[in-house]
Amino acid sequence: MTSGSKRVAILGGASGIGFATAKRLGSDGYRIALADVDAANLERKGSELEQLGIQTSVWPVNVLDVGAVELCVNSLASAGDLHGLVNTAGIYQKGTAADVTEGDWDR
Repeated sequence: MTSGSKRVAILGGASGIGFATAKRLGSDGYRIALADVDAANLERKGSELEQLGIQTSVWPVNVLDVGAVELCVNSLASAGDLHGLVNTAGIYQKGTAADVTEGDWDR
């Protein structure tokens, strides 16, 4: 798969599955828009991708803030080169299914 000048936005991209996805898509030639709530880690991971030769922009975004997500995606889409959006943002909640509250689900 080759991408030309296409960009992929990855929400939750500064760790785990999101960062692995960014590295893979970047190695396939995609430009990466890395978005994450952890701004410090986001900068480190963006630099790491750049050192691998992957063109990367970083976007501090909290996926719990719908307006922030819309702003990020709309800004990227307005450039005309947003090819895809990957959402890997998530949390690990310890406990049983019976212990999960509505607030836990919302997060």
